[in-house]
Amino acid sequence: MNADRTDIQLAQLFSRQTVDLDGQKMRIIDLQSVRLISDERRTAAREVEISCLKNKIVPVRYLRNIVTIGIRGQLKLLRSRVAVCGVGGLGGTIAELLARQGVGKIIAIDKGILEESNLNRQRSERRLIPGMFCSA
Repeated sequence: MNADRTDIQLAQLFSRQTVDLDGQKMRIIDLQSVRLISDERRTAAREVEISCLKNKIVPVRYLRNIVTIGIRGQLKLLRSRVAVCGVGGLGGTIAELLARQGVGKIIAIDKGILEESNLNRQRSERRLIPGMFCSA
């Protein structure tokens, strides 16, 4: 791929499939293709997704969102910032759900220390150790 191609030209290359969303035909692009473009352009995947949505190419991960909030709504989410104060049982779940919806930037704030009695309420892909400082 030529380095001078824009994000949208690359997205059009990768988005071959179309779907019918509420009577509108829209091109879609999968996450792997978004990441390839992101790597090629040396930019954040979020920026590639924003470029795609501006040009009516819907990232597959947001297809269900588009049906309810539309492309403009998804663009608003991707451009937004949210702070979650307290990322324990409830706050951690809220932060995860915001990320799944496509909120652009999430700032997680917590001064707590992980305690053994709270391990059952934590979501993490790494091993949690009691006494570990919670970090954002």
